[in-house]
Order: sequence, then structure tokens, then C-alpha cells
Amino acid sequence: MNIKSVLVLLAFGLSACSSGRYAGVPKEYHALIDRTIATAGDNAKELKKALKEVPHNEREGMAFLISYMPERDAKTLSAAFLLENVAYAYKARAEFPWAKTVPDSVFLNDVVAYANLNRESWRKDFYERFKKYVAPCKTMREAIDSVNKNELHCDHLFYNETTGYGFATKRALMVDYSQKDTLYMHADSVKLYTFNIKTDSVYRKVHAYNHVRAYRNDVQAVCDSLVFNSQDSCMTMYRDPILWNLGRQILGEVIHVYMNDSTVRKAEVIGQALSVEKCDEKNHYNQISSKRMDAFFIDGALRRAEAIGTVKSLYYNADSKDSTLSELNYMETDTLRMYMSPTRELEKIWASKATGTMYPITQIPPERYQLPEFAWFDYVRPKDKDDVFNWRGKAEGTELKEQPRREAPLQRLE
Repeated sequence: MNIKSVLVLLAFGLSACSSGRYAGVPKEYHALIDRTIATAGDNAKELKKALKEVPHNEREGMAFLISYMPERDAKTLSAAFLLENVAYAYKARAEFPWAKTVPDSVFLNDVVAYANLNRESWRKDFYERFKKYVAPCKTMREAIDSVNKNELHCDHLFYNETTGYGFATKRALMVDYSQKDTLYMHADSVKLYTFNIKTDSVYRKVHAYNHVRAYRNDVQAVCDSLVFNSQDSCMTMYRDPILWNLGRQILGEVIHVYMNDSTVRKAEVIGQALSVEKCDEKNHYNQISSKRMDAFFIDGALRRAEAIGTVKSLYYNADSKDSTLSELNYMETDTLRMYMSPTRELEKIWASKATGTMYPITQIPPERYQLPEFAWFDYVRPKDKDDVFNWRGKAEGTELKEQPRREAPLQRLE
């Protein structure tokens, strides 16, 4: 070996040693990585492990995450979390042709970034759930639309990209087609507020007001105003809200609906809660009134319902042979729980210190056919997607009356 070859090998060896600390990582990240690791405390070993085990073609993505992660993440995130996040970001980029057109700067800032509110391991689940929608897409725009599956139509729109504030009015119509059936919702005006914009804690609130009406084949809703908060995926309906699901009507002073990917997972009815279900065409109704009601859903189907506080219930039993109504059960209790099957059939009922009476169908007293709180607002219910623009309020005198809250007695200190 001649002197020139020795010098070349020596120079290469020195170069390799100088980059061996973070092999395969662009030099502009080295100082940033050092700074993050210095703040990681006992968790520094996890960050070093992630850098060591990440495949060569994914190293810049891992370096970017570690370089710019907040100190709280540097102290807590595991190597397994970071490796999975980066792996599925690069997997998507390699698998979908339209993803290859995403610029590197956008890919690192907006795709590789792992942040969500609770730092949950979401990337693999997100990939598995949505790949079937974006795989056939030819452009990024098509991919975005296939996942978002929602639209906003109106005659007047304002949006500020810097602040994330938006305002829509004049025949404002929100359309969501993420489920099997499309949901249409109209309000006189819609406002969008964005909080912590351009941070990993960003969330939004949508205010819809007044004359809110919504229609989907299986569910309809009416209220005066509505607020949706993306931070907890909660939709709150105010002032005489009513929900309909097939033959059931639910109303109260305020209704909270908690969502999971456009599917309802829980609903809370607060104040003067009333549930009414039409049993047949002879105006027989199952009815429950209480101070509060909670409903729990699995895969969009109601599986458990709970009524709390001054509970009154009217429930018809049907003949097992021909489904004709055979008797009426009237019950009063403080707490009532009902459990449903996946096919919406009542499986069992639990009640606390209940009192009640069972009436044969031919011996029901006239005053027992309806609870004192009974109301049926079928004439308010939206009929189709075009009917959401036609406001029909409750008949005069049937609006919920504000009930004053009891105040705690004041103690007098002598």
C-alpha cells in the first residue's frame, strides 16, 4: 500500500469518527440533539436507543423529532414510541405515490411530528384505519378529502390563516360524510376559533348559532345553538335541544355528545331530561323522565342508559308470540339503569329502591298513559337534508321553563 492510499484511508477514518456519534444524521442536527439529550435526564438512554436503532433511511426524521421535541417529551417518551411513529410516517410516504410529492420540510414538520394531546401511540392505528381511503388517490388533495370527509357551504365566508379564526353565514351548511350516511347541519352563522395555533397543543372550537338543525337518515337534531370542542371531541347543544334516533326522542336543558371519529360514544342530558320512544301507531310511548340521563354507545349502538334523580318510568311489555303490547309498568326510583343488546333489545333493568305498579293493557288508568313531563315534538323534527333550512320551533308554551337551582343554606357563625 502506497503513502497516498494510507492518507486516503486515514482521512476517511477520521471523517467516520467525527460523524460516528450520530452516524447517518445530517450535521446540522448534532448540536440540537446534544441539547435535547442534556435535558432528558434519566430518559436520555431512550433517545439514544431510538437514534441507534432507527433504519438508515429514517434517521433524518428521528433526528428532527429529537432535535425539536419539548423538554417534557425528552424526559418521558420511549424509544419504542418514537421508532413506531417514524416507521409508519416513512412507510406511508413510500407506499402511496401521492405522498412522494410532499416536500421534505412539510414531511418533517407536519407528517413525522408525533404530537397529540395525550402523546398516545396513534400512528399505527391511524395508518391501518385510513390506508384504504388514501391508497387509490392520485393527488394529495384527493387524499385529504378522502380522510376529512366534510365540507362547509355558505354564501359568505371569512377565514384568517394567521389566527385560525373563521366566520360563515348566509345559508351555512356543514356536511359530514365520514359515516355510511351523510350528516347535514345548518345554522344561521358558524364561527371557528383556533387556540395555540402552530403548536403541538392546537385545538379548535366551532360555534353554530342560531336555529341549528341537523339531519341524517338515522339521527336528527334541533337546538338554538351548538359548540364543538376538538380538545375533548365534545358537542354541546344549548336551549331546548332535541335529539331523535329512529323512534326515540331525547330532550333536556343541555345535551353533551362525545364523539369518536364522528361516531357517538357517550351522551349526557342535563336538566329536565326526558326520553320518549314510540311503540306503535296507537300512540303508546315508553317514557322516562329524570334530572339527568347518560347514554353509552359501542360502535355507534346504544348499549347502556342511566337516569338519575327523581326518575319516573312508563314501559310497555310486549307479547313474545306476536309482539302486541300486553302490559304497562309504571315505576318511580332514584336511579335507573338499562342494558341493551347490540340489536337494541332491552336485556335487563336495574333500579334503586323502586316502587311501581303493573297494569294489564286493558286496565290502564287514563292518567298513566303519559308522564306529567311527556312531550312529543315530531312536528319539529327535520324531514330530510333540505328541511334543515326550514326552522320550526316548539309550539308556544311547550318550551322548557328554567328551573331555579337550590342554593346551599348559609351557615351563621356566632
